Amino acid sequence: MAAPSLGKQVGRGAIWSVVNSALVQVINLLVFLVTARFVPVADFGILATCLLFVELFKQISVESFATAIVSRGAPDAGDYNACFLLIQIGAVIGAALMLLSAQFISEIMHNERIEFALRLTSVLLLSSGLSRTHEAWMTRQLLFKPLAIRSILALLVGGGAGLFLAMNGWGLTALVVQQLTTSLLSTILLWVVSDWRPSLRVERAKLLATWRYGRHVAITGFTNFANTQSDTFFSSYYLGASATGIYNAAKRILLGLNQLMASALSRVALPTFAGLRDDEERLRGAFLNAVSFTTAITAPMFLSLIAVSDLVVRVALGAKWMEAAPIISIIAGTAYLTTIGQYNQAIILVKDKPHWQTVLTSIYAVSNISLFLVVVRYGLQGLCCTKIIKHKYGFTDEIYATRMVVGVPICENRLRTAARSLSSVI
Repeated sequence: MAAPSLGKQVGRGAIWSVVNSALVQVINLLVFLVTARFVPVADFGILATCLLFVELFKQISVESFATAIVSRGAPDAGDYNACFLLIQIGAVIGAALMLLSAQFISEIMHNERIEFALRLTSVLLLSSGLSRTHEAWMTRQLLFKPLAIRSILALLVGGGAGLFLAMNGWGLTALVVQQLTTSLLSTILLWVVSDWRPSLRVERAKLLATWRYGRHVAITGFTNFANTQSDTFFSSYYLGASATGIYNAAKRILLGLNQLMASALSRVALPTFAGLRDDEERLRGAFLNAVSFTTAITAPMFLSLIAVSDLVVRVALGAKWMEAAPIISIIAGTAYLTTIGQYNQAIILVKDKPHWQTVLTSIYAVSNISLFLVVVRYGLQGLCCTKIIKHKYGFTDEIYATRMVVGVPICENRLRTAARSLSSVI
């Protein structure tokens, strides 16, 4: 009886997760398309630079411990309390560092407006810290319906506030207010709908256990950040805010498509894999089914986008964003590999091998940054080509690591075939 019950939970969770991601991405895209008509390209580049630093501290001090809890076999109340405390400490430290370094960062980026935006966006770390453990608890319980409702309501209010200010000429301020309103309201709603509440009684053993596991995930998060976000940093530092705005627009469209389906399924996959961690046969089956289903959806979608990127940008964003079209065509292939590569990372975490992922992402980060230093002189298209090289070889390494953990040789052949077929097209 346990297996059908789990199957029903996973099915319901998958449906609500897909609904959540679909509506969130539709709302986000609509808000972006409208604000793009009223806000200068450079302002989007400045916001992207600020969110870059928010994401850095978030990956290290927030997501690391939340991931540790979600991927654990059977976390109890003590584990969640320890997670909450560690996240609060990390979020406060991260926000303080952002505030203190705002002026320095604006100087090295040669844009004084970054200081203003960076100080305000540091609040995003605090709100994220207050809500992330609750979100992890609800994810672990497969309670995706209230998570979906909370996200959609927060986005509608935040997006509406940002649009109103953008249409009245507030530019960068409108973009920042949109982020802050969405994040703060999301935190409030999550505390309202969640049954779990943190306790001040934290066991030292639980704290140390969560810390030991989370620190590996934190290092992985940092190196993975260097992998996925260093291109935005180099674009901002060497090419300026306008180029970064163009580049971020292309990444945003691809990210929206990615999260529309693949990331929604991934949110269900991690707690599902965690529940099957001791049943090797069912874990292998769940992994292969997730990869096959995701590939069937995302491969045609990204291949089609390569062919019609000019039309998509012209219709959706307008003529002033046309430079984003070739960027979309180049990095669509890497977006596809990301959608199926996320399952490799989930398996490695679930099988208590976070240090493997740390080693892999460390290697990728060093090679990635080295390549960016060489090709940044060739502009945005040079950065995009680097992403293709990195994903092509890094993806293969993740396949072998996953095979060593759960032994899925058929998966290796399936993923290698998918990677080769897409690489030949692009």
